[in-house]
Amino acid sequence: MTYLKQCQEAETEFREAMVALVHGIEALPRQHWAQFQAELEQLLHQPADFEQFVEQAPSPKTAQLLRETQRRFRAWHRAIAGGRASPRAGPEPASPPPRKQPEFVRDQALAVSYAHRVRDRFVTEPERYAAFIELVHAYEVKRFTTDGLDGDPVALELLNAALLVETTERLGKLFGTEHADLVEGFRATIPPACVAAAS
Repeated sequence: MTYLKQCQEAETEFREAMVALVHGIEALPRQHWAQFQAELEQLLHQPADFEQFVEQAPSPKTAQLLRETQRRFRAWHRAIAGGRASPRAGPEPASPPPRKQPEFVRDQALAVSYAHRVRDRFVTEPERYAAFIELVHAYEVKRFTTDGLDGDPVALELLNAALLVETTERLGKLFGTEHADLVEGFRATIPPACVAAAS
């Protein structure tokens, strides 16, 4: 088998593993699949960050799919590296550029993991989980509304701080004191994911 053919087959197997991964993550909306795949491919170049990402996987199935994707990614890059020493090597397939924002995927994974914790906590109270989703969605929409601020970054920052306080208070009422850890989880997890998604 030629070098180029080996590289193409290894890349195809990696891309198939990526498709299986996005299909296997139930909480990942279809419209985010391409972005998730691109960010994950960049994260695979950062082994320590990737390991942390796998540790935060929302389920063992997702962690297993991530490991399989990592295995296929490494096989693809071994095929590329193997051709460098070969005198018959054809043109080398382009390797993805180094990751510029490794925190994006990690923040998104932590947000998904947090949402799964909330869903699991209220499995017998779906109306509370639905109310949580509505509150978070409203927070995300309002967070980047700049109407009437004339591009003033200080005013936007103050507005967003007030919005965070308001949303946290509303979640506190929704969850009650017995689920205060979920309110803290929101403060620690959701805002960074929203910031990362907007940048």
